[in-house]
Amino acid sequence: FRLRIEAEGVEVDGQIVRYTVSGGLAMMDSSVTGLDALLKRADGALYAAKAAGRNRLECWPASSITAMAS
Repeated sequence: FRLRIEAEGVEVDGQIVRYTVSGGLAMMDSSVTGLDALLKRADGALYAAKAAGRNRLECWPASSITAMAS
């Protein structure tokens, strides 16, 4: 999905504008006390994606990426 968006771009006033997408993911579990806490985790993951070079998807916590890959 990210790579497709990056490759296509959109037309604005006759010009092709290319852009990228960064995202942050967080899962609801027993340690999350409500929607605000879940959104804070997702927001933290989004900022981690941007800090790591943008055009990425990061999960909260970062260690969950390793767990998901195995």
